[in-house]
Amino acid sequence: MNTNQLLTAAFPEGDMHIWHLTGMGSLTDLFRIGNRMRAIEGKDHANMTHFVNSKATQEYINIICKNQGCTRESVVRTVGKGKASRTEANQHFLIYAAEYLSPELRYLVMNSFLASSHS
Repeated sequence: MNTNQLLTAAFPEGDMHIWHLTGMGSLTDLFRIGNRMRAIEGKDHANMTHFVNSKATQEYINIICKNQGCTRESVVRTVGKGKASRTEANQHFLIYAAEYLSPELRYLVMNSFLASSHS
């Protein structure tokens, strides 16, 4: 299939959208899900903008770019404008963000990605 289909990965605290050809998924969805999990776990809300702009995250983006031979925009990017905007990220970055949000979410995201690669 050559069309970049929008898929949905279902998690207990919500759904995350992923484009099947590019492997880009909604970081916005992931943070919404992760913050619901954090609330259940009694943890503070995580701010996506602060996370993306942190020094450690910027270093990780550089590592992904170096190893995948890609641009920063192919790792994490904002799509759309205003309230309709969303942030997308590649699968390596989504796993990194999931770990930051909750170790359980990291497992769920990795499990979803691994299961979809065997379908």
